[in-house]
Parts: sequence; structure tokens; C-alpha cells
Amino acid sequence: MSDHVGRLVVDAAKCDGHGICVLRCPDLLTLDAWGFVGIETDEPVTGRDLRRARSAAAACPERALSVVSVDIKAGLRILPSAHSSMWQTSVNHPEGADPQEIGHATGGPRP
Repeated sequence: MSDHVGRLVVDAAKCDGHGICVLRCPDLLTLDAWGFVGIETDEPVTGRDLRRARSAAAACPERALSVVSVDIKAGLRILPSAHSSMWQTSVNHPEGADPQEIGHATGGPRP
């Protein structure tokens, strides 16, 4: 088994609903009623799922998807790698933004 671990992250504000990502990674991604992408799980992915997640992120014309590296520490706790963009996003969130919403698709209508 590979020791590469990643997490698929979506920037819902960038998604234009092309759906190419879902064709590349149907096990991890879904489209909501409005055609925008949602992530089925927030668990880290490895192996074939990680390769498909990277393929989906690369295929997105709006760059709404990304795969960030994660480090598994102390049992089940998952921490973003220090060099990943998710780490910077969670630390330097825009003023007034809810840090729980950054980088996650809500699955509901876009604001």
C-alpha cells in the first residue's frame, strides 16, 4: 500500500457545474440539484481513489478542486501537511469567513 495520503477539497465559489470531475471520480464526488460538485466524504484517500481525485482536480476547468496532502498522526487524527494549501487556508481565512466552511462543499444551493 502506498504511504501517500490526500484529501479532496472543493472551492464551491469557483465551481461552474461542468461535471467533468464527477466523470473522473464518481466514487468521491457528486453533483447537487443545481449541478455543482459536492464531496461524498471528508476522509483521507489513498491508492486508486487518490489517483482519481488528482485526475478530477486536474480536469476541472475552473480549478475548483484540489487534493491536499495530509499526515496521519496519533491514531485517527488527520492534520494537513505544513506545505499544503489547506494549512494556509485554515490559518489565514478571510475576515468574516467561517473557517468551518472554507474548502468544503455544502451540497446546497450556492449563495
